[in-house]
Amino acid sequence: MNYMTSANERINNCYHEKKTLFTFTDKSGEKSNLTLDKWIADALSRMLDNVHAWIQAEYDRRAIGGKSGELSRRAIGDMIRIAAMKLAFSAIDESEL
Repeated sequence: MNYMTSANERINNCYHEKKTLFTFTDKSGEKSNLTLDKWIADALSRMLDNVHAWIQAEYDRRAIGGKSGELSRRAIGDMIRIAAMKLAFSAIDESEL
């Protein structure tokens, strides 16, 4: 996906790719986006009171509280996606498999 696409195009692409778009504030104070697979976002929304706040906290922990100079924006996003996936998998009841 082109970085310069409009917000409406990104939202439309997320809908068709079965992804959910979350916004958060990066370490520069700018708005940034993170996409999660829809099933992960749905699982997190059932587990957490505020998924956006969880994503912000995960970002802050990794980018601001961690070694932010050593990690790229993409690496931090990937780490958050992995944490979200692990949390979503932990909520799956084995009887549903």
